[in-house]
Amino acid sequence: MDRIQPRPKKSSKKRGHRPDKGDRKAKKSKISKEGYESDLDQVPEEFLAAARAMARCVDLFCNVEKLLRVGLLLQQEQAAENGELEESEAERESRKKRLASLSTNTLNRYKHNYQQLLQLAPGLRSLITSNDRAKSKELAQAAQKMTAVISGTRSDNATRLKVQIGHYAAPEPLKEGLKPTIYNGGSLSRAYMGINHPVLASFLCPISALADFNRDPALARKWMETGRIRMTSIDFPVFLWAGYPPGSKYNEDTMNEGLFQGYFLERIMCHIFTGPSTALGDDSRATRSCNASLHDMTTVEAEHIAYACARFAISNKNKWAEADGEFNNRAFYYNIIDFICECEDRDWAEGLLKWWNKTLFKNENGHEGGATISDDNGNASCSSLAPVNGLAKMRAQMAARANAARRPAAPEPNAIRTLPQSSVTPDPELPPLPIIRSPRPLQKAPISPKSPAPSELTLDEAPSDDDKDSEDVGTVKKGKKKVPKTSGKTKRRMIEESDGEDKEPAKPTKGRPRAKRVSRRK
Repeated sequence: MDRIQPRPKKSSKKRGHRPDKGDRKAKKSKISKEGYESDLDQVPEEFLAAARAMARCVDLFCNVEKLLRVGLLLQQEQAAENGELEESEAERESRKKRLASLSTNTLNRYKHNYQQLLQLAPGLRSLITSNDRAKSKELAQAAQKMTAVISGTRSDNATRLKVQIGHYAAPEPLKEGLKPTIYNGGSLSRAYMGINHPVLASFLCPISALADFNRDPALARKWMETGRIRMTSIDFPVFLWAGYPPGSKYNEDTMNEGLFQGYFLERIMCHIFTGPSTALGDDSRATRSCNASLHDMTTVEAEHIAYACARFAISNKNKWAEADGEFNNRAFYYNIIDFICECEDRDWAEGLLKWWNKTLFKNENGHEGGATISDDNGNASCSSLAPVNGLAKMRAQMAARANAARRPAAPEPNAIRTLPQSSVTPDPELPPLPIIRSPRPLQKAPISPKSPAPSELTLDEAPSDDDKDSEDVGTVKKGKKKVPKTSGKTKRRMIEESDGEDKEPAKPTKGRPRAKRVSRRK
């Protein structure tokens, strides 16, 4: 009986089934993703939600593990200053040495982020203050997973935005899309984004090189690719400025006008915080809460604006990274926050935040509101290899305007001579200035005849009690003539007849007749 030989195993080399690097990498990433999701199940949802809020609203590059270490050192330092901490000299020197290695600005950022983290995740307090080893291990695990969530949130938002860039970058997407068209074909379509796309290249162009780009876009794109036009974190890109297209209203003398108000940036802000359906101006049609509601975001802060300014969404990179050539995304992010928060022109900064509140929440007071190198002359050449520090130039301009506003106004030299005329009677201590008028010929006033003494008056010349009647007085003065002597009755009759012809009869007056009063005076 013939022995049956076992069939030889088929070699994978002959059929070409040897797994390549891509398959092994995909399998490895799948295993790691499954392990990552299983680890997340062990972390309370409160901590994961706090991590997503930290990425979008507090610090895009936050490392929770390092933040907890530095935060504890700052907390111990504060307790030692208040006399509430008992420690050895070696422990105190070690803490001070570790804190001294950080700059003042960095320490302030850590202190602010630590306070925000404890507000977003109050459950961390019990883990931080506990001396139990199990609690310490749980805290370390939670911090590690929270850092991973922050990194994932950042990459996830940037990846989802790339799909909508073709709509958001067009000035009027409902009428005409972006040309050349950007196809959502994965990594192949991203190769035609960034400086490889004529429109997106103008968005990424530094504001100092905008004039050169408008003069010759093809040459400017070549210079941006070769590094002749340097794209750095201290020379902000054009898409941050208002206008259609962005930067069309840019003024070299007032660089901050329209900054952080570009239509492209506005659509990205709406996409991230109020939902993609609101990015083009429509009302929200989402069936779940937006990120602004999930993070209890009631007002727009500098950190929200800086998060939306991430230029990775329009670049030609397939994966998020801190550095994109010479451009550093981390430094760019912190420069925007510092520029808004430390701006000396507080009116401009507060007006910017109110504008964003009204844009996102339809209320300038917020969702629940009621009723960072130039030449000696400050000019920069785009063809120069030295980086342009447009950030410092804007700060200098705004500081000058703020100082001018605080300087008291000089008094006018002719303030005393140009006092406004008032209808109120002037104070006697400040007499009005003499008014110079043209001379007029003097006119002699008529000399009134000397009034006779009462003893020289006759019965006809006696004054009347009615001194308001000027006609009676004039009649008596005119009638001062020599008359023939007549009896009293005849004289009174003649006077009555002459008065009746010249004027209307006077109203009878009270008292005795005129003649009897004169005789009584005599």
